[in-house]
Amino acid sequence: MRNLSILLLFVPLCANAATLRGRVVDALTAEPVARARVVLAGTAHATVTDSAGVFTLDGAPEGDVELRKQIGAGPGTGGRVQPGQLGYLTSNGDVVVQSGVDLNRYLAWTQGRLVFEDTPLREALPELGRWYDLDFMLADSALGSRHLTAVLAGEAITETLTLLGSTLDVRYERHGRTVTLAPRRSR
Repeated sequence: MRNLSILLLFVPLCANAATLRGRVVDALTAEPVARARVVLAGTAHATVTDSAGVFTLDGAPEGDVELRKQIGAGPGTGGRVQPGQLGYLTSNGDVVVQSGVDLNRYLAWTQGRLVFEDTPLREALPELGRWYDLDFMLADSALGSRHLTAVLAGEAITETLTLLGSTLDVRYERHGRTVTLAPRRSR
């Protein structure tokens, strides 16, 4: 069974309605979940995520949103998420809600940016792979624990790879769509 994360962002449109934007990703792999149905509970508002796992629902009432997992026609399980909170579902349908989270990192993609704040490289690489449509590999799994802090906004892949090399003390090799990161050779 998949463990999904759903990120919610509220944008007020008028006094009684808002736009609900979010992204559905597999919490284990951080890969987007395409064609996931997103329904605003208790309403006829529904949509389907795009290939990047992104969805937008217009006309949502302001306030808390119910976040739940539903498979088939059953009632589903879940809980409530308030504006400004990060909410995700565990594989058994429990809602985990985090307050006090800097949502800018999670929502930067809506503004054409990637933000990494002390992010382990193993978590950053899937996002970089989606962003640049590349497959990133680690020649040494220990590199995955190195932490990356960077804001990317339209840099070419060569600039990003140079940044990774200098900030993480790694070298890279690119063959087609595959980029392999390895420790720098000792001199």
